[in-house]
Amino acid sequence: MSTFAEKYWGDCSKAVAYTLNFVQMSYASGSFTWTDYFDSVCPHYKDLSIQTKNFEFPKNSFSKKDYYQLQIGGYGVSQKLMEDMIAFGVERENFKEIYYSRDHVTVLGYSISPVRKLPPIYEQNLYKKKCVCRKCNYYIYEAAASIAEDKAYDDVGYPDYFSQEALDSLNMIAGKVESDDVIISLDLYNYLIPKYPRLECRPVFLGNLKTDDREYLRLHKK
Repeated sequence: MSTFAEKYWGDCSKAVAYTLNFVQMSYASGSFTWTDYFDSVCPHYKDLSIQTKNFEFPKNSFSKKDYYQLQIGGYGVSQKLMEDMIAFGVERENFKEIYYSRDHVTVLGYSISPVRKLPPIYEQNLYKKKCVCRKCNYYIYEAAASIAEDKAYDDVGYPDYFSQEALDSLNMIAGKVESDDVIISLDLYNYLIPKYPRLECRPVFLGNLKTDDREYLRLHKK
């Protein structure tokens, strides 16, 4: 049986890591804003922030699968999946409890909140530098027009493309400075796939979109 990644992106034999790409959505209840849970450190990169409160969700949001995309942002996992990741060596500090929104005590699952952040890597997915943030000194990027015009990007998205520098910074699990994405190492992915054969992840390759000549991309590029 093909994995989720192979189904959408074909040959993944040269993948060097994987980006979580969970599809099942977990919806919060009531009205809330991002500022209910975070204090921003930088106005341009919301992941450069401090989480001041653990997420709260309805109980039925965590009753079907072991992994979810969170409506509030980022990804959540069951206790079972978290424990499997910890058993492989992922530090417990990368997970935060998600509480039942009625009693504020019952733990429904765990949000993934990587302690380590990779250096900004948007430019490798055809984003271009717009300016430098004076507050955090990271580059601010805007999408190249060609990305929005490609059918593949609108459907299931392009793979991620890393430099060797970014890959060397990964060390099991990490977040991106410029988004809610969570990257896991190839070793961790290969450990989890036999346990969760339908795990939804997007492959990461060395290089960039311009130089990738795989059949999937050739079929979808205009």
